[in-house]
Amino acid sequence: MTVLRPLDPAAASFMMAAVARQTDEALNAQFGLSYNSWRKIKAGMPIRHSLAERLKQRIHALQRSNDILSNSVSSQCVSSHASGARE
Repeated sequence: MTVLRPLDPAAASFMMAAVARQTDEALNAQFGLSYNSWRKIKAGMPIRHSLAERLKQRIHALQRSNDILSNSVSSQCVSSHASGARE
């Protein structure tokens, strides 16, 4: 028997904000899911428990990489501003 559950609303919101394109190929590359699963997530419908767990891990990894990227950009802005003040 397949266990179904809805994806955490915060995770679904993150995905909707982060999605690059809503095609089967793009969704598979970005999140590892099909367009059909994407439609279920957007509608708040339950998905397979195993898919929800896998997405939770992928979202966590994407959030970490976004944090690293934004910290890097912030430090570059600070460095640029500091070096510009010396000129």
